[in-house]
Amino acid sequence: MTEEILKDKRVCPNCGGEAKIERDGRLGMRCGVCRKCYDTQRYVQFGEEIREHGKKYYGENRETLIRKRVDYYHEHQERENQVVRNSRRRNGSTQKRRRMALILLLGAKCVACAYSADIRALVADHKFGSGSKERKRFNNPTAYYTYYIDHPEEAREKLQILCCNCNVIKMTEEREYCSPYDWTLDVTND
Repeated sequence: MTEEILKDKRVCPNCGGEAKIERDGRLGMRCGVCRKCYDTQRYVQFGEEIREHGKKYYGENRETLIRKRVDYYHEHQERENQVVRNSRRRNGSTQKRRRMALILLLGAKCVACAYSADIRALVADHKFGSGSKERKRFNNPTAYYTYYIDHPEEAREKLQILCCNCNVIKMTEEREYCSPYDWTLDVTND
């Protein structure tokens, strides 16, 4: 009987998600719903009061909180720096692998001049000049590359492979840059 009750209580009636057992051994249910739904309901109901309390608490304890943050940083500085270094190293290699995979997916050859000697000199260019919109849409290059690797049809529709030279030429001819200067060179006035 108790196993059936526990089994029924583990499923949240709002989201259908399974409640997790918390650190203290209790079932992660509050008022018959999972912790996530409980927190969401609580924030919707008391959101303004929670924000006001946070502002008031931070205003009264600002110096103490800053000092605690600085002390924590100094105590754990080497570990934090190592985490940052490892994440940069890991993300850089992941980004390179995803970029190479996207270029290979799209053909690994410049569509303008057929250059394919060195893959490092190839870039994934937006056919219709919507690169800035795409950069705003994705928060980092790895997410950008991953999205297009996962959606190859959309990648083939929106992107093309150009060598760096052809990419700069296309950028200037179609005025895809944000520079106030005109990069074209007029050699007829000599």
